[in-house]
Amino acid sequence: MSGMRRKKIVFGFIVLVFVISLAGCGLGVSRSVEVLGEASSDTPARLPAGPMPTIVLDERMAKAWNSAAPGEAAQGASEALAKSPAAPVPVGSAPLSVPRYDRKIIKSAEMTLQVTNTDVAIDQLTGIAADYDGYIVSSRAWSDGTYRMATVTISVPMDNFEQVLRRLRGMAIKVLDERADGQDVTEQYVDLESRLRNLEATQTRIRAFLDQAVTVEEALEVNRQLSDIEGQIEEVKGKMNYIKERAAYSTITVQLQPERPTPTPSPTPTLPAWKPVETFNEASSALTVLLRFFGDVVIWLAVIVLPFLIPLALIVWALIAWSKRRAQNKRERSQSQ
Repeated sequence: MSGMRRKKIVFGFIVLVFVISLAGCGLGVSRSVEVLGEASSDTPARLPAGPMPTIVLDERMAKAWNSAAPGEAAQGASEALAKSPAAPVPVGSAPLSVPRYDRKIIKSAEMTLQVTNTDVAIDQLTGIAADYDGYIVSSRAWSDGTYRMATVTISVPMDNFEQVLRRLRGMAIKVLDERADGQDVTEQYVDLESRLRNLEATQTRIRAFLDQAVTVEEALEVNRQLSDIEGQIEEVKGKMNYIKERAAYSTITVQLQPERPTPTPSPTPTLPAWKPVETFNEASSALTVLLRFFGDVVIWLAVIVLPFLIPLALIVWALIAWSKRRAQNKRERSQSQ
């Protein structure tokens, strides 16, 4: 009996892999339809005129398709379609509308403003953010010794993005620089939604297999697959929440610079007139100073160095005379011999 249950579990896993493959194919087809709908949003498509069969899908058909096994899905959907009491929709009477998703755009801007007073401008910027249900993300102020500057980043609701930019331009003396951009993340969000639906459907089927597990090994294997799917679901939900929050609020970074006074232009220097008499007088004065300096040097040498120099000169002269006399005596002895 346990062998039969094990075979059922294995067969169930094979069916699950087949269903996941079909779901992946369905995701590709749905993305193609979405792209086609976006491309033709301006001119809605119409079906060709003429008698065509009327098809109406309701909840019973969807439930029959989701709850049935792969081999029985088509038959269950056909039975739900046959029992549906919905009235037929005439073909060609109205344009075929393709569902559109809300655009999710992450907006941001950077501005450099010249203001009269930096501290006052920071208070005004904080008030503007509060008026439009925004808040301060970061703020930094510094001074270069003379002027005070600041950088403030605010976050405001996406619907108030343009109004806040206009208010910021109005509080400045001059807008020195401004840049705004937007990133469309609608396609990423739609892909995450489709992936989340497929993962949640797979999670439901794996839980059904967990209830049918007989041995501990089977339960552990199914539980491992279930934990993996649940981890992927949490990851997708986290990415979707991040995109929602980033698209709901826009960031604006504002650099505040004080007004600097215009520098006064300095006059062009003119060459002085040539005055040879003054030049001669300056040269004569310099020569007098130079001669006076050398005279002072000679006087200092005569007074300080000469008393020590005379005895030293006498000693040197005596040594030289003694050495000459000795050399002469040696010469006379050699000649007498």
